[in-house]
Amino acid sequence: MPVRTAEARWKGDLRSGKGRVKLGSRADEGAYSFATRFGDVPGIDAVTFQKAAEDAKKGCPVSRALAGVEISLDAKLKG
Repeated sequence: MPVRTAEARWKGDLRSGKGRVKLGSRADEGAYSFATRFGDVPGIDAVTFQKAAEDAKKGCPVSRALAGVEISLDAKLKG
């Protein structure tokens, strides 16, 4: 089984704190906060939203584990 590593740092309380995440297996790194994780997606258009939803589905560990099963995605941008 492959070994994967990740690192996350959080400073502050839940609502006003900020953090950074680094995913070793994908070499992704970036900032995150309560708002970026749980807030609204202001300024995003429907095409960008749909692409983000499809990318999330493709990268989802459950979707990948069930690759032989048809999984549909019905994502709608409201607002």
